Amino acid sequence: MKAPCEDFTAFETFILRSQGYMSSQELIPYWATSSGNHLISSVFCDSLNKMISLETIETYKDTFPEKQFTREPSKVIRFTYSKQPEVLAVQEAPENIPNNFLRLLNYKDVTEEYWPTGDLSCQLFSMSADQIAYACVLNYQFWQPTWWGRANTGNVLFSNMTKGVVYLPAYYNEGKIVPAGDPVAFGYNNIQVLKPDTLNLRSVVVEEQEKYLKFRPFKQYKLFYWDKEWILIAEKTTGESTKELVYDQVPQNALLLLIPEYSQRKERPFIITEEKQRVWF
Repeated sequence: MKAPCEDFTAFETFILRSQGYMSSQELIPYWATSSGNHLISSVFCDSLNKMISLETIETYKDTFPEKQFTREPSKVIRFTYSKQPEVLAVQEAPENIPNNFLRLLNYKDVTEEYWPTGDLSCQLFSMSADQIAYACVLNYQFWQPTWWGRANTGNVLFSNMTKGVVYLPAYYNEGKIVPAGDPVAFGYNNIQVLKPDTLNLRSVVVEEQEKYLKFRPFKQYKLFYWDKEWILIAEKTTGESTKELVYDQVPQNALLLLIPEYSQRKERPFIITEEKQRVWF
């Protein structure tokens, strides 16, 4: 059987409930290292005394055998029948909340059941107190709010965040996402604040990479870095058999994005480490 994930999930959930099984629908509002979103179903397992996913995607069996996905989710949200007292919509009016699942009252954050997580503290540009800040992920080249925290003297703590992801702290003002801090790469073993060093520039080589980047002949490729917005570094045109492009005047410690002229907005951001290794997010 093939169907959109939301239809297939509803089908599974309704069948299970009709037979007396405890079942729920769980939302990945945005993929954090890819584009789009996803919906899955889960069912309560008596022998394990917990909910288990019916997702059929292959897992990272060698690295994270207990996890369910092959790519990082921004969050995994379990819809509930009852209203949850700790959700943001209990504390804020809907018009002050981004127009996504965060406006709902009946959900729980169950990300830790699917992926390695941790709490992430981010420094903010301003010293606002008691203001809601949002952790955003890049999805289809838009920063999408995926969780929230309450700012306190220039910092915000985001709880239970997926590792292996770049987050942008932001505010939601008059229907718009406004950057509130520098992007933060929340790695599996380290945390890196990606504040571009515009006083120390370097040349970087962007090479083809299997499953990530394949150059097309005679096409234009623009390289950007993030500093409160995407700023163009340079534009290069490939030849008939180009395998790499060299960009000069690139700030160190910057989040980068390479966009071709034929873009479908699915390109992923990356960094170039001091060892000249490229890390995709």
